[in-house]
Amino acid sequence: MMMLIALLAAHALADYPLQGDFLSKAKNRTAPIPGVPWQQGLGAHVVTRMCASSSLPPRSPARWEPMRRSRCWQGRSLACGA
Repeated sequence: MMMLIALLAAHALADYPLQGDFLSKAKNRTAPIPGVPWQQGLGAHVVTRMCASSSLPPRSPARWEPMRRSRCWQGRSLACGA
């Protein structure tokens, strides 16, 4: 639940304060800024959101322990693609 809240907060931060007026207008495909392809604006928006999301701390290492014990983590199960 905390990770969801952190992702929503990072999304809000990347969408509003970090985006700026230029980028919000440049990614609009129905009325783009002349001379700026809307795909570039959308790509810059995606990079901004990726940076904000990747800056979040990973899950607690204590929560990784059950995953380490699983057969998928050890690569012994055919169901895991190993």
